Amino acid sequence: MGFALCMASSVPVSVSLLSDFTLPKERGLAQAIFAAGVYLGVGMSSISLGLDQLLGWRNAMRVICGICWLFAIPMLAVPEPVRNATNQEEAEMKLSE
Repeated sequence: MGFALCMASSVPVSVSLLSDFTLPKERGLAQAIFAAGVYLGVGMSSISLGLDQLLGWRNAMRVICGICWLFAIPMLAVPEPVRNATNQEEAEMKLSE
């Protein structure tokens, strides 16, 4: 139940962050890449099956956990975006034209 609640809250937060990091004309592509992650994750699950057969399930989980940490640690350096800054940026660009 707790996992489902965390996953249910992560999508709205991710969509909000994507809209803060990208200009309105780029948001469609950003949302498409984010949405494709679900299907890429399912597709890449076959790699975990191969690791399971090769290393055993415990070691496969350790390898996958290590890979996740390699991607997660650099995310700590991503700054918090200014809320609605990209909307203001685009409005300023339109005014200067």
